[in-house]
Amino acid sequence: MDGTSVSVYLKHPEADKYGKRSGGKKSATTLTAEVTALYVEKNLPACRAAENVIVIDPNKHDILYCQDGNGTFRYTANQRAMETGSRRFAKERQQMKAGGIDLIESRIPSHKTMNLMDFTRYLLVRRADWNCRKDFYLHPAHMRWKWHAFINRQKSESDLISNMRNKFGNFTIVMGDWSDAGRTARFQTSSKMKGWRTLFKWNRINCFLLDEYKTSSVCPRCSSSEFVEKGFKE
Repeated sequence: MDGTSVSVYLKHPEADKYGKRSGGKKSATTLTAEVTALYVEKNLPACRAAENVIVIDPNKHDILYCQDGNGTFRYTANQRAMETGSRRFAKERQQMKAGGIDLIESRIPSHKTMNLMDFTRYLLVRRADWNCRKDFYLHPAHMRWKWHAFINRQKSESDLISNMRNKFGNFTIVMGDWSDAGRTARFQTSSKMKGWRTLFKWNRINCFLLDEYKTSSVCPRCSSSEFVEKGFKE
């Protein structure tokens, strides 16, 4: 045993013998209604009753940029990489690949294609090199890095919540609905937003969404775009 090769099977109480939950797939209308209910416009009484409301702008560099009436707080991508050790683990993995695996993987064509022949070629090359790559990826170091990354991420997020509470006290969050450069449809929650909302929910922190559509190009008071043109002309 290497201390990491443990499988835990979790079954939902409402699941059937095949592990599937009853109820079926939700319609697009139902999903949109559920997400819309998370927006700040539907939760104004809770925001008004909160001791403190902080606004958060999620980004790639500043993963969370938080601000209230008294100051700001940042949780950066570099900070997360240092605390989780992901950068160090990636460097160690790359050093292991230098033994020849990097050359083998460099010959594998890209899978990002809509051409059937190109994708078939990708599958054939990938399958032909599998025996060489299998021994590399079965190395216990990969499981160890994954396990430590998980533990470090839990600790980093726990420290984040503690630091936010030390700075802002008891607070409610209003967060912009990050859409990953338009890849997520309006009034649909991206995977990153779901992750942050789940973290705040586990820590009993109310988190509501703010529609960021055109917020950088229109006036927040009258929804007019004329002030942007005047700003550039002046």
